[in-house]
Amino acid sequence: MTPPPTKRRSLADLVTEQLRADIIGGTYAPGQRLVEERLSQVYAVSRIPVREALKALESEGLVMTTASRARIVTRLSTEEMGEIAPLRRLVEGMAAERAARELSEESRAALTDLVHRGQRALAADDGATLREVNAAIHAAVVAASGSATLFAVHQPLLARTSWSNRSLLHGDRNETWREHVQIVAAICEGDPVRARRLVEEHIDQWLTAAELSDEPGPEEEA
Repeated sequence: MTPPPTKRRSLADLVTEQLRADIIGGTYAPGQRLVEERLSQVYAVSRIPVREALKALESEGLVMTTASRARIVTRLSTEEMGEIAPLRRLVEGMAAERAARELSEESRAALTDLVHRGQRALAADDGATLREVNAAIHAAVVAASGSATLFAVHQPLLARTSWSNRSLLHGDRNETWREHVQIVAAICEGDPVRARRLVEEHIDQWLTAAELSDEPGPEEEA
């Protein structure tokens, strides 16, 4: 039987993927303006796929439109982070507990690979890659739960906050990554109680770091 043809990805899809990675990786800071003409030059495309990418990322919560109709990287207030943190704490805690109980070999391999990538990035002082892996490891923990519902609920929460991990941007990267390693270890060792507790403590630390460094970001053009 002939397999169905693979759907060709559009330029807008490719730009969306790259711009998303650049925002999460810290290339564009919270509050920074995203100008279509400038981005079309950066990604070597016309303004149309850039416009579509900005719309897609706005629907994910990574980009927002200001009162003056300018598009900027979303900048969450401490109050907004305080609203999102309990939701992430609940969803990721449930997911970690469930993953520890029924971890597949595929999910184990994915989590282990991310830990290794993060350790290499930490050793190389590669902050952009470390922030990218940080978001990926949180998503992988939820995916490892095997719950499509938890994954669907978690995605927009992670998208709105993954780039704003203040502990990776300004704080002790070693401590933050140590927490990730401990979470993955608890899941892989099949300890659901410890896995959930570590995730909840990790989210609490993230919120504390955000509150301590709640400073206005730049509004430069990109």
